[in-house]
Amino acid sequence: MSSVTRLQGSLPDDPVALWNMVTEACQKQHRMRILVGSLKLVTKDDQKAVLEVTDEMRTAAQSAERDLCTLLSVAWGQELAIELKTASGEKVEPVVRAAPAAEGPGNAPAVPAAAIGDHPLIKQAAELFGARVISTQPRKKQAE
Repeated sequence: MSSVTRLQGSLPDDPVALWNMVTEACQKQHRMRILVGSLKLVTKDDQKAVLEVTDEMRTAAQSAERDLCTLLSVAWGQELAIELKTASGEKVEPVVRAAPAAEGPGNAPAVPAAAIGDHPLIKQAAELFGARVISTQPRKKQAE
């Protein structure tokens, strides 16, 4: 996604028009288009947008929260945070990622994501799916 570019003029007051701006911004990103299609804009102010997520898409929305925030910021031309809620109003907490395993006899050092991202197949997949490398993990050695 690109950096946030301020829009000329003000944003529409109509929530449907606002949400259409978001769906247009993610047209080339299949995963985000599916996710955005399952969300509902509840409220928006100058600093935060509150989105309602279905139970089926809760985990996907949690793991893509940073990408959703970037998408909305780019679509609306302003930096903002997002908050996810369920239909019942329960706040959905962001996913906490596990700390990487320490290096040791059973664990090889992790390959930096930048090195993996330079591989031609990874570049092609990232371009095709609008994806990015989030983390890498070494293969676990099989017991002999």
